[in-house]
Amino acid sequence: MGQSYPHILLVCQSVQGHINPSFQLANNLICAGARVTLATTVSGFPKLKSLPSIHGLSLASFTDGHDDDNHALWNRGYVYDIERFGSESIATLVKTLSESGNKVNLLVYTLYLPFAYDVARDLNVPSALFLIQSATCFSIYNHFSNRCDGIIAKDPNACVLVNTLDGLKPDSVKSIKNSTVVGPLVSSIFLGNKGSCFEWLDSKQENSVVYVSFGSLAMLTNTQKLELLHGLMKTQRPFLLVLRDVGEDEDVEIKQLKEKVSLVAGVAIVGCPQFADQTTNAKMVDEVWGNGVREVLDEEMVVRQDEIKRCLDVVMDGGERAKEIKKNVEKWRKVAEESVKDGGSLQTNLELL
Repeated sequence: MGQSYPHILLVCQSVQGHINPSFQLANNLICAGARVTLATTVSGFPKLKSLPSIHGLSLASFTDGHDDDNHALWNRGYVYDIERFGSESIATLVKTLSESGNKVNLLVYTLYLPFAYDVARDLNVPSALFLIQSATCFSIYNHFSNRCDGIIAKDPNACVLVNTLDGLKPDSVKSIKNSTVVGPLVSSIFLGNKGSCFEWLDSKQENSVVYVSFGSLAMLTNTQKLELLHGLMKTQRPFLLVLRDVGEDEDVEIKQLKEKVSLVAGVAIVGCPQFADQTTNAKMVDEVWGNGVREVLDEEMVVRQDEIKRCLDVVMDGGERAKEIKKNVEKWRKVAEESVKDGGSLQTNLELL
């Protein structure tokens, strides 16, 4: 008799910050012995198709009512549209998979698709909420409102998957009932990628390059862009500045900067918080984990160039604070390595799940 592999349907929003951890979770679940179908909106489906193919991973889509609009996420009333159209579409997807011999044993959904819980309940399919934000943020939501989009209120025993690692946020994880740690979910999509970025990095001294990125959603004001660029130039350190491909709408200041420095895509490790959970994460980095510093806004809600330079000097100038930060970085690196190694907590938790 052949071995039976559980089939997990993982649904997520179409923005890159949701797709990346969802893809990595899918990959890890497959390694733990599951089959996974990863689904996002019709308009965001090309992003899934651009991901590396993995044996055991299937791709699917569901409608949010805006199949031809890549920017519908920012429309007023979108949350109502995606719940209205998405509920029916995801339910149909579950039924279609089952009819084709791929019964869904578990429906996993990201934080901003809470209606998927109702879909799973109505179809008598077990479900789990996947936190793409930090455990600390979720515990804050739950503490102040005793709910999170109604999920906890509906089911106090709801299964929650937390993208963190054991020991990083123990109090926050403990506050989430019936939680399972499934992190760290570090993307491996770009591992082995070679090009001018790596050649340029190899030409620099170790630990000398500053990486700067604000992700795929943040919109900086022109004032903030100028302060950022001048602050980086003031440090007189090499840096990689990661920007969206904005084509003809690119700022003159950015075009001028391209003529002066190497500008390539890379890993985002330096930035100032802009929205959502980023402010909380920055506070944790600065005050709890001790592996960095948080930039301070002025009265006009702008991080000035001198503040940017100050923060970079603190973490890179070799002083006492820099040594302490480096020590903490090494500590958390070892914790992460222990978590992801064979037989580590990540493997154990995924197999139990």
